[in-house]
Amino acid sequence: MAAGLDTKLPQSDDEVVERGALPHGVKQVALFFLKYVVGISLIVWMVWTGKVDLSVLAKLPPDLLIEASALTLVFTLLGAVRVRYILLKQSIHTGVLQCFLYNCAGILYSAFLPGGISGDAVRAYLFMKAVPNHRLAFITGYFSNSYCCIIAYLKLYTRI
Repeated sequence: MAAGLDTKLPQSDDEVVERGALPHGVKQVALFFLKYVVGISLIVWMVWTGKVDLSVLAKLPPDLLIEASALTLVFTLLGAVRVRYILLKQSIHTGVLQCFLYNCAGILYSAFLPGGISGDAVRAYLFMKAVPNHRLAFITGYFSNSYCCIIAYLKLYTRI
């Protein structure tokens, strides 16, 4: 082993989350990905049956599609960094990848799955499930996140 590398494996869920890894076993990770497969299957079904019309994309220039995809990726990553920063201030150590994946799950729920639950609630649920001892911190963290976004939107659109 190279000098300076930490070879100790994390033992507890708190220690795993501190290092930025997902604190789940293989069964939970498989179930998590199965949920994504179901979600993606729903999207494919909606496209296949014509409920989502993708013929509009063929009329757009490829450069615009690439730029839009890149911006979507960057905005989602910035959202993950923002959530990680807010949670870090609440003494909850998460990884950027974990925040990014939970943001993507929230976006999936908000955009494609109709119902009374929003993407923010899904993200909060996933985080509370991953780190169950910090429920109040997650609720205040997400309230802070929503409050910051509302203030930023108001400043941007009303030029306060």
